[in-house]
Amino acid sequence: MTENWPICGREVHLHGGLLAINEPQSNVITLWPNTLCGKRCEIEIPTYGKICTGIKSLGIEIVGLEFITHESEAIGESPTQWRTYSDQQKIWPNWDATQLWSQIGNASFKHKDGICYDLSKRISYQLTSLNLRLKDLSLSYRDQLNALNIKSNPNHGQRFQDGFTDTVYQKFHSFLFDSCICAITYLSLFTIILGKAR
Repeated sequence: MTENWPICGREVHLHGGLLAINEPQSNVITLWPNTLCGKRCEIEIPTYGKICTGIKSLGIEIVGLEFITHESEAIGESPTQWRTYSDQQKIWPNWDATQLWSQIGNASFKHKDGICYDLSKRISYQLTSLNLRLKDLSLSYRDQLNALNIKSNPNHGQRFQDGFTDTVYQKFHSFLFDSCICAITYLSLFTIILGKAR
């Protein structure tokens, strides 16, 4: 069943700090952490491309996917490929927008439009930065979940604070900061474009 699948491991970051793991060339997805009873939750998917559909069938929202395509990525010698997920027609809007702005920058360079080149490359960079900030935030929240003593059976919705709380807030702050920079750069570019149109 999986003989035509790419040799690619996937770690799906889920809301609440959960993780879904799909080993290379396996149709089984394993959720982390185990249940309060110590049981492992596994689901099977019919095709490689159905990973998001399979996870969403459990009622869990997806934050992003980490693709592990080479041994060097698996052992930490090189970074994994991370993409923010969106439940829309285009599931990789950040990736698509980053590529588009990079192409606009290249076209601007060929047309010798220095300002448009500079701003479009900045937007492309900021979108990449936002993508990584969301991954950092997800990993920090996962660390906090991992440190939480699940066996103490905390009350649902109960607030708590531990050694990871400040890190989660800092990662969230970094994400918001980069979001604002990206928005300001967008506005600068559109102001310039509107000024040229007049």
